[in-house]
Amino acid sequence: MDDFVLDKTVLTKGEKREILLGLQGLSAVPFLSKETALKKMALLFDKRINWIEVDFSRWGNANREDTTKFEIIKEATFNEKSIQFQYVSSNGELTERKIDPLKLIYKRHDWYLYGFCHLREDFRLFKITRMTQLRALSQAFLREYRGFNVLPI
Repeated sequence: MDDFVLDKTVLTKGEKREILLGLQGLSAVPFLSKETALKKMALLFDKRINWIEVDFSRWGNANREDTTKFEIIKEATFNEKSIQFQYVSSNGELTERKIDPLKLIYKRHDWYLYGFCHLREDFRLFKITRMTQLRALSQAFLREYRGFNVLPI
């Protein structure tokens, strides 16, 4: 909110450090806008922000493809629109999937999409790097209908 004011005296020194560390960690997520917030908080707390760097991206040319995938998934998740893609399982099986995306998860060096899979009629995790031909659909879904009413962070 434009008129929001944070009273920094209500935060402990440790809480201020944790807020800055959290915002610095978010700088590694390619689809979130956080630089302005990080700079403002660092100025507010009189702290240095360049002591740590987190980079979840892969080496090489994969960044452009990853950024495109994350942008499609982000928009579909926030707008409650289904997505479709081809998925290669860990044993090499190729399937066409239609998913109602609910949230992204970063776990042990990899990004995953959690959502409702129409093919399996159940909630599933999908490794982002195994998705190809990802596209957003115009079909809407309701998070509450899927039994998942937590807002994406």
